[in-house]
Amino acid sequence: MQLPDILRRRALSILLIVTVVLAGFAARGFWTTRAARPFLPDATRSAITGLSSPSAIDRAYAVKALRVLRDRAAVPALLGQQADPDQAVGLYVAQALAEMAGPNDLASLRSALRNSNPDVRWRAALALGQAHDAKAVSELALLLRDPNVLVQRSAADALATIGNSAAAQALTGALGTPQASVNQVTMAALEKIGEPAVPALALDSSSNALSRQNAATVLGFIGSPKAGAAVQLAVVDANPDVRSKAQWALAEINRGNAN
Repeated sequence: MQLPDILRRRALSILLIVTVVLAGFAARGFWTTRAARPFLPDATRSAITGLSSPSAIDRAYAVKALRVLRDRAAVPALLGQQADPDQAVGLYVAQALAEMAGPNDLASLRSALRNSNPDVRWRAALALGQAHDAKAVSELALLLRDPNVLVQRSAADALATIGNSAAAQALTGALGTPQASVNQVTMAALEKIGEPAVPALALDSSSNALSRQNAATVLGFIGSPKAGAAVQLAVVDANPDVRSKAQWALAEINRGNAN
């Protein structure tokens, strides 16, 4: 039975990427022996060698090749590449790890969230989010208050991608943080989760008025009928700023329902 045209084209494209990448490594002298070896192990070995290239372009090609090959034997090398000095290469490494990491590798990524290098922290957060690792929620929550804004954003995005009730509660718990960047990324993440975040936002009885105000704002952004029911309590809040934001949110929700 012949493959459909679209699958055949995709297979040829993947083969072309691997061939071009390995040809590039050969031209740069990444291996010196011509001894016959099985193709896939040799391809993986050659791509791993490419990770040590002084050229960021070559390292990027190496990561892309490993991502196409999907050889789990390459995961330790990718874990060791999380501190790559080039941000684009680091992004590719995180994306590859998200697709290739197994349970033990995810544990290593969770440990990387505590690394002293902020680049390692944001890349590990991105990988764990894209891997939907629910076990990472509590440690990702800590990174919402990280001094590095990129780490904050990556942690918030990861929690939004995981999207379970624990992730929504972790994000809601950071809504009252004085640091503006933390509020921005957590509010955006809760809006991304959408209606499943409403129970966590509705239960925000924090003594922190800023937290209640931001919760009401997010409920307005979500705009569903469930959000409207949740924001009703904030309309009679003792704090005038919270009441004002809740009234705005309720108007937005009613306007959306009317349409």
